Amino acid sequence: MIDPAKRVSSRNDSTPQPPSDLFVDRSIRILRELGLNTQAGVMSWIRYDKSDPDPPRRLVEPTTLVDGFSGTLLRTIQHEPEVGVRHFSPRQIVEVERAELPLSRAGNKFSSLDLSESSIAALLRAKSWRPLEERWFSEYYRRVWNSVLDTHITEFERRECDDIVREHGLDLSQIRTVHAAVFSDYLRGCVADGAVTPQDEEQIELVLSCLDELGWRPG
Repeated sequence: MIDPAKRVSSRNDSTPQPPSDLFVDRSIRILRELGLNTQAGVMSWIRYDKSDPDPPRRLVEPTTLVDGFSGTLLRTIQHEPEVGVRHFSPRQIVEVERAELPLSRAGNKFSSLDLSESSIAALLRAKSWRPLEERWFSEYYRRVWNSVLDTHITEFERRECDDIVREHGLDLSQIRTVHAAVFSDYLRGCVADGAVTPQDEEQIELVLSCLDELGWRPG
C-alpha cells in the first residue's frame, strides 16, 4: 500500500511535516483531471490506495472538497462498485480515467473549482493540512478512515487498526479521539453541499456501526 506517512515506532517522535512536494504534485494532477472531467459533464473512474494490492476501479462523481483533520478530502457520489457517498484523500488516489457517462446531478460545485496549479497547491498546503501533535494520531486516523470508507470492515482492516493500537499502546481515550475526528470529518463532508439527504443519513449510521466495530462510536 502507498502510505504517505513515514512510520515510526515511538509515540513521542518528531511532529509530522506538511505534505511533500511529491504528494502535492500528484494531488494537483489528480484534482485537475477530476475537475476537467467534471467540467466536461462526465464522471471519472478512479483507483484508491486503501489497502488492496490491486485497488478496484470506482466510478465517482466528485461534488466538493472538504477540509478535514487529516487534510483535504474529496466528497463524491460513488456509483460503482457500491452506490453511496464516499470521501477520498486526493493523495491516495493513484489513477484517474475519464468515464463517458454524464453526471447524475446538475449544479455540481466541483465543476467550478479553480484548476490552476497555484490555487490547488495553496489549498493543499495552507488550508487543508494541520500539524498533529503525535504521529499515532495520523497513523491511526488514516487506518480507521480507510477502513470505514466502504462502510464495512474487513478482517484485514480490523487487524491493521488493531496493529496500530498495539504498536503505539493507545488507550481508550486516544481511540475515542481518533474515532471522533473521523466521524467529525465525515459529517463535515455530508453538510458541505448544504443538505443532508436520506442517503447521507443512511451512510452516517453505517459509519457509526463501523466505528463501533473498531472499538468506540460517538453518541
